[in-house]
Amino acid sequence: AIELSILADYYGSEIAAYDIQTTRCDLYGQCSHFQEKKYSERVMLIYDELHYDAVAISAFEGAPVEFDQSSVPVRKDRTIGPAEELAFETC
Repeated sequence: AIELSILADYYGSEIAAYDIQTTRCDLYGQCSHFQEKKYSERVMLIYDELHYDAVAISAFEGAPVEFDQSSVPVRKDRTIGPAEELAFETC
């Protein structure tokens, strides 16, 4: 958790870690003890109790890897919309 918090601050992006065992999502970089950070981007990770894997969204089936999207915009309501539903489907 400490490492993900540091990375979120360093990259200026929220990090959502989805635990595939419990389907729990831990969100890092959203706020600190003193202020809400409100980063505009979020990256998603899948956690399997051993290691983390980055989630990438493909533009279409068979699309070249160069077109994969690894970060998504955070909406004004602090959600990421359908991208989050897709992440939970992989759990």
